[in-house]
Amino acid sequence: GGSSDAIATLRGLNSWRENPLNQEELMEIASRLGSDCASFLIEGACVASGRGETVRPLSEEANGRLEGKRLLLFKPALGFSTEGVYRAMSERQEVFSSRKDADRRIQAWEDDKVDLEDCLGNDLERAVSDKYYFVRPLFETLSERFGLRPILSGSGSCCFAVLDDGCPVERVVQYVKEAWGEETFVAEHVIRS
Repeated sequence: GGSSDAIATLRGLNSWRENPLNQEELMEIASRLGSDCASFLIEGACVASGRGETVRPLSEEANGRLEGKRLLLFKPALGFSTEGVYRAMSERQEVFSSRKDADRRIQAWEDDKVDLEDCLGNDLERAVSDKYYFVRPLFETLSERFGLRPILSGSGSCCFAVLDDGCPVERVVQYVKEAWGEETFVAEHVIRS
């Protein structure tokens, strides 16, 4: 999306400079461009906190465990309003998970004590499901029928699920398109470090 495009542009412009900016300088600019922009300057997977501007790479071992994992990305033909999602969250007086809890879950995964899916979550899903009614039924069915744990990416509208080796991907794709329409973007991706 826009954040990754902004960082691609920043990197491109920096490569043309006679004296390119260093990583720290690029990170500062990225954090001013957008909340999650800094994460696109990290090689491999990273952990973002704050508004998304504070990032750190995952440990080398944790990144290695991501290698070869398959993801299914699926996105309805419409976008979700980030402002609307956060407004709905604040109107409901929802509380975000504590940073301490998130850090604990991520650390447990980095220490190889829990499965990847056990450290994933998104506090914005409730607000999105209340506004975009079609999200929750698909998530529930993907979980019940196929054993997947779908997750909203950011404020949406893209969603994803980690795929097990035995997952009937073609049937899942067919079901997603039946539920959200043929124009739904669906793609399988293999993580490479």
